[in-house]
Amino acid sequence: MKAIKDIQKNIHSALYTEFPGNSSSPGSLPRRVPERGLYPNTFQNAYNSIGLQAKVVSIFLMLTLIANIAFSQTATAGAKYLAVVDSGSSGSRLYLFELTHENNRPKVKEIELKNNTVEPGLYSLSKAPDRIGEYFKPLLKSLKAGMVSVGLKSDQISFYVFSTAGMRIASPLERERLYKILKNYIESEKFNFVDVRMIKGHFEGLFAWITVNYLMHGFTKNVESFGVLDMGGGSTQIAFETGKIGLDIYPVKIGSKTYDIYSKSYLGLGMDFAKYQFSNAPACWPTGYPLPSSDTKAVADFARGVHEISVLIDFIHRVNATVIPKIADNMEFIGISGFYNILTAKALNLGSIFSINDIQTAGTNLSKLTWDELVQKYPNDPYLYSYLLNLELYAALLQYGYNFKQDKKIKAYGKINGVSVNWALGAAIYLLEGNPIN
Repeated sequence: MKAIKDIQKNIHSALYTEFPGNSSSPGSLPRRVPERGLYPNTFQNAYNSIGLQAKVVSIFLMLTLIANIAFSQTATAGAKYLAVVDSGSSGSRLYLFELTHENNRPKVKEIELKNNTVEPGLYSLSKAPDRIGEYFKPLLKSLKAGMVSVGLKSDQISFYVFSTAGMRIASPLERERLYKILKNYIESEKFNFVDVRMIKGHFEGLFAWITVNYLMHGFTKNVESFGVLDMGGGSTQIAFETGKIGLDIYPVKIGSKTYDIYSKSYLGLGMDFAKYQFSNAPACWPTGYPLPSSDTKAVADFARGVHEISVLIDFIHRVNATVIPKIADNMEFIGISGFYNILTAKALNLGSIFSINDIQTAGTNLSKLTWDELVQKYPNDPYLYSYLLNLELYAALLQYGYNFKQDKKIKAYGKINGVSVNWALGAAIYLLEGNPIN
């Protein structure tokens, strides 16, 4: 594009410098001035000059046409374009995808967007819906910049806002009022289609499962699928393929194949919501950490913390009783979102492959350091205070909730093959393949 524009500029320059005395405005033909004695044969030179000018102008118009065609063809012919907003409990993130099919399988390209995240979560506006434009404007600005980069227009894009755990705890009346205002605001941009809704928790699991398996193997035939563990701020999800049909098992069509996926979400077992419930549990925080609603300070005890959280997991949420299909011992699981962000933190030194044993070792070692020692050792880590609680949550969930073996290895990924792991990508594929969202 830049090269073509440079050529156009150079031709403009040539037109207005080659012929002295030119006073024409841009876009009109420049004039030669034979009175200055530059041409002895006025008629012949006028003829020649008109011929030259006509040729130059023709070239200029042709290059302009080529530039316009090149710009319009940046968007792939036959592709579908989906904008998906993951509106979670901690913030809203916008993604733009180009979707096609290749060999009867989905092919997805994420179009890079800058400044595509706003905080806090959408639910923070449930009592102030009139502020939705102020909240959402940066996301639309980010999207428009991405659209320009690939030559897209609004009417080529289907726009989805899927909210999750944060909005599930909002008042239904406030939620619907907020969604109505938000949908009207987005529709004013003339997108092809707009859908704003709260999705049920199992969709998060399904979308995450699709994302991981698409990035790992592209749904090629005769390849074992991966189970997925997703840890968010408000909820946590588990999803894996099973040959059974039953409660919490959903058929998902990808290409020519239908997969039966067990997907379960637990609202309240996300990292942030767990902090609210155990904010004054002394065993769940570094020794010496000031408890927010007490004059006492924490006394770290990893084993005790795991036990206390396991009560929430198995007696309140009954996780061990609700995971109906038996998880095969040899099934590989991949942890994303919070599993990756926390377990790869420098202060824990766990790495991207871990087991319950590894989490217990890291938690026990972390418990030996006081809060003051941790701050001195890792002064710039904003999540430092919550690592012990997170490790206790993960150990209790995997051991007592999902009944994983102590030495079962789990891989944590933030990116797969250079692509960021987010369930929005899986949502785009799910919709592309015509799966139901209701």
